[in-house]
Amino acid sequence: MTNNKNTYNNTEEVMEDWGILITEEISALLAKKRKNASGKLTNSIDFDVMVDEKEGILLEIQYAKEGMYVLDGRKRGNKMPPVDEIAKWIRQKKIPVRIGNKKTGKTTGRTTKLTKYDQEKSLAFAIAKNIAKYGIRPFNFLLPYERAVEGGEMKKEIRLALVQDGYSSLQKPIARFNTAQQKKR
Repeated sequence: MTNNKNTYNNTEEVMEDWGILITEEISALLAKKRKNASGKLTNSIDFDVMVDEKEGILLEIQYAKEGMYVLDGRKRGNKMPPVDEIAKWIRQKKIPVRIGNKKTGKTTGRTTKLTKYDQEKSLAFAIAKNIAKYGIRPFNFLLPYERAVEGGEMKKEIRLALVQDGYSSLQKPIARFNTAQQKKR
């Protein structure tokens, strides 16, 4: 942060409003697409408005590191993801672990001897193997942010706020200049 913060009052206010709107839209999109098993990613969505002497005023969208996995997806043919993490995901999603033969309803000898934890691990291993083989499609949950930046409304509001801030910051120097000119006469 710099000491120029006061010169961006209107612009900061506009950026704060857009930050709130964008983070709410991102959270809603993650919920809609069911990309929030633990809620950690959704709960981590936040923003920060920063004033920098070199860069100017910036709106930064922040999220947990899990967001990178959602954004990037996983390429097919890569190694298997961690089985423990998938087992945790299975518990969070409350995915039922099936015991026995689906068609006959009879249990097989192997699955009846496994504990619930082992059954979850077995399912997690199968899912991890499938992910390694086929991958996971990337999902760009930052679309609301990109649309807001590319769309005209946000730009128009920020430009107007910058003009107002520029006008406000020039009022004192202009008044001093006018006073100095009047004293010279």
